[in-house]
Formats: sequence, structure tokens, C-alpha cells
Amino acid sequence: MGFSFFLPINQRISTLLMLVLTASSFFYIKDFSLKTFKLFAPFYLLYVLYAFAYFRDNFEIVNLMFERKAILLALPLVFSVVKLDTTNYKLILKYFVYGCIVAYILSLCVAIYNSISFNPFEFDSTIAAHRSNKLLNPNASTLLTNNFLSLGFTLDMNATALAMYFSMALAILHVVKDLFNKHQKYFFSSILVIGVFQLASVLGVIMLFYVIASLLKPKLNKAMIIIGITGFILILGVISQKDKIQIIDSEKLEKLDSRVVIWHTAFNSINSTNFFTGTGVKKAQKLLDKNYPKEGEFGFAAQIKKLDSHNMYIQFILEIGILGLAVYLISILLFFKQIKSMTNYNKALSLVFIGLILFLNITECAFNIYIGISFFTFFYVLALAYKQHETNISK
Repeated sequence: MGFSFFLPINQRISTLLMLVLTASSFFYIKDFSLKTFKLFAPFYLLYVLYAFAYFRDNFEIVNLMFERKAILLALPLVFSVVKLDTTNYKLILKYFVYGCIVAYILSLCVAIYNSISFNPFEFDSTIAAHRSNKLLNPNASTLLTNNFLSLGFTLDMNATALAMYFSMALAILHVVKDLFNKHQKYFFSSILVIGVFQLASVLGVIMLFYVIASLLKPKLNKAMIIIGITGFILILGVISQKDKIQIIDSEKLEKLDSRVVIWHTAFNSINSTNFFTGTGVKKAQKLLDKNYPKEGEFGFAAQIKKLDSHNMYIQFILEIGILGLAVYLISILLFFKQIKSMTNYNKALSLVFIGLILFLNITECAFNIYIGISFFTFFYVLALAYKQHETNISK
């Protein structure tokens, strides 16, 4: 419960709790379920592929043992030892919702604190660096200069990923009927919806509407996932060829969203990698840095921030090749196969979860940020471990 509670709040604490859970699971190894452990076989293959990728990056394989990818091994081990009954399953979900609410409250408190000056007393929601005219771009958007919006409201977390957490918590509130009373449910729902809009992520808002639509029309869930992914593939196809298509005004597109430049560069960088096994984690980043524009506002940001491809599907190919992408997609297909035989709220939540993670991967490299890979691994393992419990009971 502690891990699910701190997951949306603080990455360091949740990582520490994951290590404690992993270590303590060895004391109960006699309860280890090989049948449950085998459900997560694609995770182990992904871990091996990443180990190989790190090994190619100047023999840094040791770092992987304590790096964020270790969660691909840790959580399957924990849930293969723990007997996940219905009571514990619901408690885990309940504490995750509490964690999201606390994350919002903490963000709100920090935003208020950062907006107050005491000598003399003044309330100004503008981020301090902008207030003192220290930032390079005085014409920056309000979304980037306000303590109550976007990056100023995330407590150093990825805004899109945090919006995904809030959307998942909203789904839990309305799918699992007996976790909260009516007043708590609607009060928490209001906080979560407001939180998503304050995070001001376009994809975050899209994911929120996806969850709401899934709750209202569950039968449309798979159709929305298919339409969303297909739409992205078509967009990516056009962007990848934007130099050859005269009807596209590249400069206007780049001003609309820097991902137009990022995806185009990342897609074309695939040609410089080992298509089957990738080029390694650090080498993939160096390749992107080399190919990104060096001039203009975007070029400056790209070199300072070391931007990844902002798309996990492309990033898989760059880092661990088409083999890695195939293993990941197989894990998704196997999850869909398991969903068919799930019952009640576990099935509904699993469909929402898989849709959210597939959407997140469109504009973020989920496996390269802890808040992304932990969300994917946690809810994937939780859903299948609970399904295994239901299967054991029905026999």
C-alpha cells in the first residue's frame, strides 16, 4: 500500500519502498508462485535487452542493477510472492487514489508558497525567475511562467505522466464502487479533473476525456485506442516525409509543437542505428543530439535539455532495436489476451490502464522516466497478479 500511495507523490520514496519490498520478498520465498512469475516473461526479456544496451554504452551494465529499469524485475518478484486477495487489491487501489489527491494538495501548497512574498507582502503567481526577469525568453507562455500551471505545478514530475496518474485515479473512483462514499467520490473527482487541466498537457487532457468516455461507454474503449494509435501512425508518417511534401509549412508546424522537429529527426535517425538490436541508451541520445538542429530557439533547447525522441515506440528502436519494440508489443498483446478472461472491475481498469500507457508512449518516452515505467509495470503486474488470484479461487 505504501508503494502505491507514494508513487504519484515522490519518486525517491517510492523507489526506496520498492527496494524494501523486493528485499523482504526473499523472506517469503517459500510462497513464490512460478505460474504468476511466468506471466511477466516479456519484462525479463526487456530487462536483458536493456542490460545489453547499457553494456554497449561503455560497459555500464552495473548501473542497470540500481537504475529505474530494475522495476521490471522487482515488482514481478514481489507480486509472485505476495498473495493478492480482493481486500489487498482494493486497498492498493484506494491508497493510489489517496496518493494522487495528496500529490495535488502538495503541488497546490507549494504553488501558493512560491507565489507569496513577505517583505513587502505580495501574492504573484508568476514563477520567481520570470518575476525577476532572469529567464532568457520574456515572451514565454503563461503555461510556462505560472506556479499554478504546467511545469510550475508538477513538483519536478513529468506533467503528462502525472495527468495520466490523475486520470487513472478517476477511473478507479468510478469503477470500483465500494472504495469511497458518494461525497468523497465526487469531491476527489473534482480535484483530479481540475488537476489535469492545471497540468496543461494536451495529451493529458486527451487521456482524461478518454477515461471519461470509457466510463460512460465502456464498449468504445478498444475502438478509441485503435483510432488513437492509428491517427498517430498517420501523423508520424506525414511528419517523417515533411521535407518531401510541399504542402506542409514546416516553420508553422514547428512553432505549433516542437515534437514535429523531434519526431522527424528521431524517425530519420533510425537509419543510423542497428535496426535489429538498436544502438544503446547513451549512444542513441548522442545520435539524437547530433541530428537535432543546432540553431534557433529549438536548437538551443535541444542541446541544453538533451531531448529524447518524445515517443517510446521510436525510442525502443533507437535504444534496443526492433527486437525490443517487438517484445514490448508482445507484452501488450499478451495483456489484452489476459483481459478477455478477467472479471468485474479488474477488466474495466485494465482496459483503461492499457489505453493510457499506449497514449502516453505517443508523446513521451515512458520507459526513460521513473513515473512512466513504474506506472506501466505496477498496474500491469497488479492486474495479472489479481487475475491469477481469481483463477486460483475459481478452481
